[in-house]
Amino acid sequence: MEGAALDKDRGAGEGGKASRAVAPPPSEHTSGYRRASRPSKKKLPRSKVQLLVYISEGLYEELIRVAPVLCGRHHGAISYVVEEALKNYLAPLSGAGDLKVNPRMSIRRVYEQVKAKIREILKQPFTPVLVPEKILDMAVRETRGPTVVERWKKFFAQEGLIKFVEGNPPNRTVELL
Repeated sequence: MEGAALDKDRGAGEGGKASRAVAPPPSEHTSGYRRASRPSKKKLPRSKVQLLVYISEGLYEELIRVAPVLCGRHHGAISYVVEEALKNYLAPLSGAGDLKVNPRMSIRRVYEQVKAKIREILKQPFTPVLVPEKILDMAVRETRGPTVVERWKKFFAQEGLIKFVEGNPPNRTVELL
C-alpha cells in the first residue's frame, strides 16, 4: 500500500506507470529553430535586448525559410533579418534614410481619380508625364471640390506622387510620378 501511495504522489496512473507529458511532433521545417513559448533566460549578447512578439504562423514559416538563405548561417540569422527589416521599416518614419514609402491608400485613390480627370480634360487615352499646374488644379477641383486644391497638391507632393519641375505658381510644370 505504501508503494501505491508513493506512485500516486509521483503521478502514476492506474497501471502504476508514471505518466509523462507527450512532446509535440516536430514541425515540418528542418532548419533547427523551434517555437518558443516564453523568452529564454540565457545570457544576451552585448548591446542586445530580447523582444517577444507575436506574428502569424505563415510569416514565421517564411522567416524560418528565408533567414538562413539570406545570412548564410543558422546562428543569429533570424535576429539579423528581423533587425534589418525593422531598420528598413522605421527609417522613413523617423526621417532618416532614403527609402521610398508607398503612399497611403486613401491618397493614392484620390490621385488615381485626379489622373483620370486629367486624361479626360486633355482628351488623351494615356496620362501625360508633365502637365501644367493649372490642369492639375482643374482636375483636383472637379474631383475633390474647389476649397481643397492646395491641400491635395500638398498631400500628393508629400507622398511623392507629384513633383514641381519648373516655373512659379500658378504657372509651374508638374511631373506626375
